[in-house]
Amino acid sequence: MKVRDSGGWLVQIVRWREPRQRVTKALVEERIRRFVPVDVSRAVIDERTAAFRATPVLELLPAYLQMHVDTLGRTWMEDCPLDQRSRWWTLLVRDGSVLGRVETPIIPGAHGSSVPLIVQVLADRVALSWRDVDGAVHLGYCLLNH
Repeated sequence: MKVRDSGGWLVQIVRWREPRQRVTKALVEERIRRFVPVDVSRAVIDERTAAFRATPVLELLPAYLQMHVDTLGRTWMEDCPLDQRSRWWTLLVRDGSVLGRVETPIIPGAHGSSVPLIVQVLADRVALSWRDVDGAVHLGYCLLNH
């Protein structure tokens, strides 16, 4: 991963050394189970399940999904989720070493399948986006403990 400043100058290169997660049939079936609704007709369930199984998948999960660089120069990398209940982020300092891991909090009142997403990282807080049970989008901040 290459990190550049606002002028396009390269300021950091980070190489991911952890082993990549292989996409297995069990992982695909778990995702199908989580994403195909059960409160619809059997025909709809079968159609959506078949569509999921027909979709090509990668051999390996990506090393990360989203990435943010905060005002302190720390890099936040969203781990590829193995389930839809939580999101984990790996936090790197400027030299590329791991500072720690962060789990996005569970938001009371959020829809069960709506995991909060980090949309912005500041020095002392992160901005989160999530949906409620009616599907409305909410934004809020979570303070960081240093």
